[in-house]
Order: sequence, then C-alpha cells, then structure tokens
Amino acid sequence: MIFNKTLTFLGLILLLCSWACGFESRTFNMDIPPEQAALSPFLLETAEKAKTVVERYGGAPFTSFTTTLIYCPTEKEFLKRAGMRPEHIIAAASPARSAIFINGERFRSLNPDEAFRVIIHEYAHVFIGQQVSASPPRWLDEGLAMHLAGEWSFSQSVQLAITHLFGNTIPFSRLESSFPEEQSAMSLAYLQSYSMTSFLMGRFFGGNLPTFLRRLSDPSESSKLIIQLQDPLILKSLEEQWKKYLGGRFWNVIYILTSGTVLWFVLTIIFLLAYLKKRRQKKEQEKVWEEEGFF
Repeated sequence: MIFNKTLTFLGLILLLCSWACGFESRTFNMDIPPEQAALSPFLLETAEKAKTVVERYGGAPFTSFTTTLIYCPTEKEFLKRAGMRPEHIIAAASPARSAIFINGERFRSLNPDEAFRVIIHEYAHVFIGQQVSASPPRWLDEGLAMHLAGEWSFSQSVQLAITHLFGNTIPFSRLESSFPEEQSAMSLAYLQSYSMTSFLMGRFFGGNLPTFLRRLSDPSESSKLIIQLQDPLILKSLEEQWKKYLGGRFWNVIYILTSGTVLWFVLTIIFLLAYLKKRRQKKEQEKVWEEEGFF
C-alpha cells in the first residue's frame, strides 16, 4: 500500500515536471528549461497567433504538422542546438526538424510586438518547409516567408524603387544559397526576395499565394519549378523581366517623388523657397520705397 502511494506521488511529481518543462498546445510543443517555464504560456500564445496569420495568407496547411519551440537561455546554447548561425541570431527555424530555436539572451530584450514578428517569420519558414516538396533557393524561401508573415510596407517599396533607380540591385544568382552579411545589403536582399516572389506570383499564379504554395507542394511541380529557378539563363531572364516589372527610371522617379514622406518633404521645401523669395522681394520693395521717400 505504501509502495503504491509512493508510486502515485512520484507519478504526480513527474507529471508536474513535465507540465513545467514541456507545455503543449494542439500544434506546438515546448522544450524549455524548468527555470524558464513561466515563459511557456506567452511563447505558446504568440506561436498560435503566428500560425493564424500564416494560414490567413497561405491557406490551410496541406500537411498537418506539430512544431517544437526550443528555448535556449544563452546565445552559446542557441548556436549549439540550432547548428547554424542565422544573420539576426534572435531565432532560427529548422523545417526539417519542424522546430523553432529561440535565443533567449536576445529574445528577452524584445517587446511583445517585436517578439511576435520574430516568431511569425520563423514559423512561416517551418510552414514552407513542411508544405514545399523541393528545397527552394534562399531568396524564394525568404520571399515566401515575408509574404506569409505580411512583412511589407510603403517605405520598403520606396527603398527598393530608389535602389533600382540607381541600378544597385543584387543579382539573384548571389542570393541562391545565402544572403550578404553586411546589414544594408542583407536588408536589400530581403526586399528583392519579397518583390521577386510577388512578380512570380503575379506572372504565373494569378497573384494568389495559396495557389503558388499548392503548386510547390506537388513533388513533380515543385522539383520542375525549383530546377528552372536555379538555371542561370532562366533566372537571368526572370531577373530582367522583374526589373521591367519594377518600372523604368522615369516612373521610379515619379513614384519616389510622389510617395507620402518624400512628397511632404518636397512640398515643404517648395513652400519654404517660395516664402523666402516673397520675403526677399518684400524687403527689396521696402528699400525702394524708403529711397523714394514713402517712409
């Protein structure tokens, strides 16, 4: 009897330890040290919201899967367990393991909105990896993830337009396996990835992201498409078409000058110059009147 009670007590302890160290939801598991277990509800709630956003843009997943959130308290542990060194080193996704590794050392410094954006982008990568049959080039993987996460803004459009205007875009052949390490070049690589993915989606898939993903989920379709995108001649041709899609130099200038922030800046300068000119003319007129004895 005492032995049975001891087993029951030990079982309860193990259950409580399991609950503390491994929170779960219907689609997410937690791998987190006991001393950090208080973060589990927040991480699970954030991940569930990220899943909702990704499925809103990408459609319901064609293959059901469970994702593990692996919380690493230190950056050293994060780099060791992730087995990679992502550019931003806040978090990293492993679609093959259906896991998201979180660098707790940096993640704890984020506000809730920033944390949500990190989780949603990494979950988008897991989603892509679980649905897409063949391994896409880096720029396509990032472009799709940005679309699934809804990561685009008007200022980014202006930034890409300015870059294209001066002919400073990065050849996509350099973005197939990795992105530049320099921060501004890396940011540009992300912008181009989103834009090129938009171009392909509009050109071949009716502007429909779920249709694009569905084609990529078909093994024969996916392999064929990826092979074409990795062909240097085809990729170069698509890149030239994409540049035309961005627009000629003249229209980019018009676009930039009529964009919200720049437009107000230009108008402010125009009104300031007009005011200074009017003021100068007034002073000159007053000087003439003074010389002629009107004052």
